[in-house]
Amino acid sequence: MKLLHIGDADGTAENFSSFRLPEERIDIAFIPYWYLLSDEGRSLVKEHIRPKQIIAVHIAPAEAESVAEQIRKANPGVITLTRIGESKSF
Repeated sequence: MKLLHIGDADGTAENFSSFRLPEERIDIAFIPYWYLLSDEGRSLVKEHIRPKQIIAVHIAPAEAESVAEQIRKANPGVITLTRIGESKSF
């Protein structure tokens, strides 16, 4: 299984295109939640990473519920882990 964590990378096509990530066939990508809240960010993930599954990361505890709801509405199937010790089986 291939995992990718992009940290806090700046969300530009230039930052990702040279890595040719779609060819890597990423199974799970850990993507900062703010990428998933805009059309531009979602497009970047779709075009330049193309993971089979996305896990949204860096969600602040104080905003967890509202951000997770926004992500679920805009990105069906994206996993948001918002509680300490929460897990997901694949």
